Amino acid sequence: MIDSIRNKYDIDGGAKITVDNGDMEVGSVRGKRQRVEDPKGRVGMTTVREHFSELSAPNGKIVTGDVRDTVKLDADTIITLNLVDNIKVTGKNILVYGTKVTYDVEFFLKKGGKIRFYDQGSGFDISDDSVVNLENGKKIKIRDLKRDKLISLGGKDITYDYIDDRENIKKSAKKNSGNKFGFGKMFHK
Repeated sequence: MIDSIRNKYDIDGGAKITVDNGDMEVGSVRGKRQRVEDPKGRVGMTTVREHFSELSAPNGKIVTGDVRDTVKLDADTIITLNLVDNIKVTGKNILVYGTKVTYDVEFFLKKGGKIRFYDQGSGFDISDDSVVNLENGKKIKIRDLKRDKLISLGGKDITYDYIDDRENIKKSAKKNSGNKFGFGKMFHK
């Protein structure tokens, strides 16, 4: 991980790189955002045009430093630091070692995969509004994973199956968490 940060092989400007068989180890990755005049010709108005940098290693691993400003990552395993501003991450094993994930980051977890946030602190800079999408169409916000105590203090592996069956797991945990010393027993009811 440290080598990818030190190697200074930074990718930017909307580059598209694909490695069919093998791994990719790069430094920071950055897309390209441009303010352009309004396409309808309105004076004083601008829009933002985004050019995604895309890194793809469908049968391998991508190791990056910071990823910023409109980037798409797609690999079997993705290891990265911070994810900032409109990032799309698709993989079977997604490992985030940094402390920052912004609200507009989307994770697409493949079947049988897992995601983990290694933040050693409270998880404060991992946005509650980022989304984890599953192949079967289910979605979960990071806020729900924080409530389940799966993010912060080193985190835990969050598996595809856990997210897919989360509602049933929570219901069965509630049902089985009955107290042996209920008030009904205390007052002979």
